[in-house]
Amino acid sequence: MTAFDYGSFVLDAYPLESSAAANAVEGIPLSGTPFCCVGLAGNIDGDPNEQVDIADLTALIDYLFVSYTPPSCLGEANLDGDPDGLVDISDLTLLVDYLFISNRPLGNCE
Repeated sequence: MTAFDYGSFVLDAYPLESSAAANAVEGIPLSGTPFCCVGLAGNIDGDPNEQVDIADLTALIDYLFVSYTPPSCLGEANLDGDPDGLVDISDLTLLVDYLFISNRPLGNCE
């Protein structure tokens, strides 16, 4: 966010502010990349054995309600395959259903 400025009266003047990316420390993609998604979605905690378990549920709850820190691969958390990569309550519901109710397989990681 920048302060309001009426601008310069000089024609073709360069902006006085630096780009938002000039001092960026870290970039976080808003959706999964093909490099982080492997097989079926649900490995939210990045388990090297690709296991989907309570640790993944804890990671998703932490992301949605506690720290808001995105997992290393948002594609793994997009369990409902939302085309915009949105991770929300519906993904949490699918994970709870998978772990405790139906054990219905989760979709492919997108």
